[in-house]
Amino acid sequence: MPDSGDEITSAQIPVFASIPSKLDAKQCASRRYIYTELKKLDLYPRTVGGSDKGVYNPLHEVRTLARHCAGGIILGYEQISAKRVSKKVREDGQVIQIVRNESYVAPTPWNQLETGLLFGLGLPLLVLKEAGIAGGIFDEGASDVLIQSMPMPGPHWTEERRTFEATLLRWQARVRRQYYGD
Repeated sequence: MPDSGDEITSAQIPVFASIPSKLDAKQCASRRYIYTELKKLDLYPRTVGGSDKGVYNPLHEVRTLARHCAGGIILGYEQISAKRVSKKVREDGQVIQIVRNESYVAPTPWNQLETGLLFGLGLPLLVLKEAGIAGGIFDEGASDVLIQSMPMPGPHWTEERRTFEATLLRWQARVRRQYYGD
């Protein structure tokens, strides 16, 4: 994550990064890799509470910062987990069935909120999700949004990085069009 002392240069394009403030070691390694790849493309990740310290209402700070960005990258890292949950499942449009004893993981709720604001501003979005993350913006099929698995250290690290880098290039082209008004 950029230090609060880092300053954006005229060659860098600001992009809003929706990311939780608490990460474990593997998530930190993933974030470092993603931020390094962004920097290689002269994209500068900005976050409320990270690169940009807010003193007002957090929603206001998100909206204000997002208005100065040319794209959004959503980092859906696991923040909540439960070994057993119950959830309602709709079948055939009528019957509600309760599913029990299912494990559950979720990102920070701010991912959903910040994505909504970024989408409302018409910014190009890249959504990355750690294994098991689903629901809302993390569901496949969101139109005009690039969604893919989070590159994480582990047995598939090389393959995941290759896929991420290809997707990142497609997204950064959209960000540049947004920024330069092409």
